[in-house]
Amino acid sequence: MPGGCRRWFRGALVAPGDVVNDFAGFVRPGRRFAGRPRRHAARVAALIQISADRRVFAYGSRMDAQAPPQTKVFVIDDDAAVRDSLKVLLEVHGLEVEEYASTGEFSVHYRKPQRGCVILDQHLPMLNGIDFLNSPMGRNLGIPVILITGRGDLALEQRAREAGAAEFLHKPVGERVLIATVVRLTAAG
Repeated sequence: MPGGCRRWFRGALVAPGDVVNDFAGFVRPGRRFAGRPRRHAARVAALIQISADRRVFAYGSRMDAQAPPQTKVFVIDDDAAVRDSLKVLLEVHGLEVEEYASTGEFSVHYRKPQRGCVILDQHLPMLNGIDFLNSPMGRNLGIPVILITGRGDLALEQRAREAGAAEFLHKPVGERVLIATVVRLTAAG
């Protein structure tokens, strides 16, 4: 990752709307707030908690810490704002990202990468995350799946693990938790 990009994010608190839209023109070192959230800010803020606290960088979520090379992350979520936010967050950490609005769209375009993982929303309109994991396509992905949900319980988590989910995360998902999970699951790949 270019060093300039790392310095560019360090002193700023990036508002979720800016991450989704046009954060490049707003973030400057030393500013505590970057522009105004523009679309779906409340839902995006509930999903990703992006922090400028220097302690975050000191304990494992450094902006220059990257996953192993050639790591591809597939993001499947029906909410465009969530997909965009996750894509920006993962790309900032040096990961290649492909995003899809449905499991059907993902299935058409999927080619198994050398190293990677899938971030899959449980609550999708046509085929939910667990049903997808139980389908022939879901069983033959060959890479780990992180299932995320805003409405989960222990029974759902157990069903997700039985269906093959490597990790089960509740929204809102913190930046450190998500990046650490992706790096851990893709490191062995």
